[in-house]
Amino acid sequence: VLGVFAKKVIQKRTQFGPYVGQLSTKLTRYDESRLVLQVLKDGGKYFLDTPNEDCGNWMMFVRLARNQEEQTLVAYQHCGEVYFTTVKPIEPHTELKVWYAADYAKFMEASAVFIKEESDICPLPPVAKEPVDPWICSSCRSTFATFALLESHQCIHKDRV
Repeated sequence: VLGVFAKKVIQKRTQFGPYVGQLSTKLTRYDESRLVLQVLKDGGKYFLDTPNEDCGNWMMFVRLARNQEEQTLVAYQHCGEVYFTTVKPIEPHTELKVWYAADYAKFMEASAVFIKEESDICPLPPVAKEPVDPWICSSCRSTFATFALLESHQCIHKDRV
């Protein structure tokens, strides 16, 4: 079982991505310790499939968080790509573990999925709550109450240099 660990302190709200994978209508390999990702692209819903190391980047090795306490990253879709953002400061030698952002969890219909923890089956971990402090657009400095609102707003900056 592989995982990804921090070499140095990673600040809260650090963004990683995009996640690299092949667009597919079905998964070639399923592993319950790995995140299943889908994107909405060109009007269709596709899996981001990583059947082997040559088809993805380091993000494919980030394991699922089993609960909110061990979650360090949140996965979300932005402009047709999947990114991870840190939900808290991460200390060196800490494993990066990911779960879906609230809106992305709805898109993924994540509430219907279960993971195994030891010999028991437990419901998926709760999605990290949005922070109280505002999310700030790095392009125009506008502020937003939720990450989802910032994410939607940032699409207007995609084609600007």
